[in-house]
Parts: sequence; structure tokens; C-alpha cells
Amino acid sequence: MKIKRIALIGLGAMGVFFAPRLYEAFGDDFYIIAGGERKKRLESKGVTINGVNYRFPIVTPEEQGEPADLILIGVKGYGFVQAIEDIRHQVGEHTLILSLLNGVDSEEQLIQAFGEEHVLYAYMRMSIVMKDGKADFDPYWGKIHFGEKKNDVLSDRVLAVKEVFDHADIPYEIDPDMLKRLRADVGNYGACVAAMPVKDTIKIADNAHFAVSTPDRNTLWMIQTPQVFDFRLIWGAYCSMLEDKPEQKHITDDAMLVECYTDKKVYMSEGSYRNIKVTTPEDIGIAELFLKK
Repeated sequence: MKIKRIALIGLGAMGVFFAPRLYEAFGDDFYIIAGGERKKRLESKGVTINGVNYRFPIVTPEEQGEPADLILIGVKGYGFVQAIEDIRHQVGEHTLILSLLNGVDSEEQLIQAFGEEHVLYAYMRMSIVMKDGKADFDPYWGKIHFGEKKNDVLSDRVLAVKEVFDHADIPYEIDPDMLKRLRADVGNYGACVAAMPVKDTIKIADNAHFAVSTPDRNTLWMIQTPQVFDFRLIWGAYCSMLEDKPEQKHITDDAMLVECYTDKKVYMSEGSYRNIKVTTPEDIGIAELFLKK
């Protein structure tokens, strides 16, 4: 298969890693999916990436025309469900979709919405900060990891995307096993936990149940299992805790143990919203529903 027409939804920290190079390589066959105020803002102000202001071609979610051969989804986690709806008119019989969100939950949602034949697995290793519509970063510091679940032999789909990234000079890696992310993360960071961004608004309350403050939802994560640590790190943390008995009652999980008794930061490795804790009778019903699917 040959990829000629490429769409990107989400022009934030992840999207800007791809957009300039894809636009340079594919011209007007590369476009942004955006509507409403976001479309107006991109048309009037554009987005500035490494000192260059870009005004990329834009297609609205409502437009129906020639479908894309490849769609990259670079929205934040809380906007992913809407992104699925916004790309529907761009998905054709042979369209491939890559979610740039770390974790397998986004791929599961895409498979449910469009079918496994349209979805490849992907995750990002990069650090870009957007501020006031501007981004400055080293375009070769970071990469996208992508592929099928197993990549011992590269499929035609993977080879087609590989050709795109080669042509656009986008750094990438094709992992032999795309589902071994936690093991890779603990190798990189020494301490990591499966986690997902929270969807709900969280309130801090006082003892009388009155709201005191509302933390920024973009900084909050739900911690899941497994939690993975370098053995020497977690062993040392436990030894320190056992020598500090008055503080033991404050520890709620191994990640907090590492936070309290070492100087190592714990990395949030995105898991799945289906990876729920079965703690109450209500949780059993939810787990049974997931199993039926």
C-alpha cells in the first residue's frame, strides 16, 4: 500500500513534532482536522514552530471528501473520544490510524470504533512545551515508536508508515513487541506505574465536606497496577520505611513509598481505562462488562 494523503488532529505538543515535516514532504496532501474556534484561530494566527509561523491546510470534521490514507491523533487524553468522532469522515476503506497518546487504551477505543484493520500501535518519546501557540524544540530529540503488536516481520501497513516517516525525516523506531512498555519504562526511569489521566473534576474538601480548592485536572493521574521498580531502589525504600515506623501509616502504595524514601521520580506510563481496581461489588459488574466485550 502507498500512503499519499495524511491528516493530523491535534496541533499541540505532540502534533507540532510531525506537522512541519509532513507539510514540507507532502504539501497540500497533508492537512489538519479542526473546526469551530480552533479552525478560526489556526487560520488567523497559525502556529509558530521553531520560529516559523505555519498556516497548514485545514479540513473540518463535517467535510466529506477523499479520505486520508493515514491519520495521526495528537490530542490530549480528555479530548480523545471527541477526536474519534471528528475523524470519522476522513476514514476510508484503507485508512490507517495512529494514536500518539502513550498507552494501549487509545488503540482499544480506535479498534472498537473503526476495526482492527485500521489501527496500528504507537507511543511517543519526546518533550515539547507549547506556550501561547508557539513551540521551540530540537526536532531530532525524541521519536515515535509504532507498529503492529508484534513486529518480528514488518507488515505492509508498517512498511507504508515507515516510508512516510523516512520521506518526512521523522525519527521513529519499530519495537519488536509494542506491548512491553512498562518493562521499557522501568529500564529508562527506574520507577514507573501504570496510570491514566483523570476524566473527572477533583475537589479538595475540608473535614466538613466543603470544597477548599480544585486542582488542575491536567496534572492528575489515576494510579493502576502494575507498578514496576528497579529492585535495589524499591528494596532500599522498604528498608528505610521499616526504620521509620511512625510514618508507615501514611504510605498507600509502592510508588508513594519510592516518592517518600528516595529521590527518584516515578514515571506515569499510560495504561488503560479498562484496567480498573476491583474493590467494591460495583467494580465486579464493570469488570464483567469489560470481559463480555
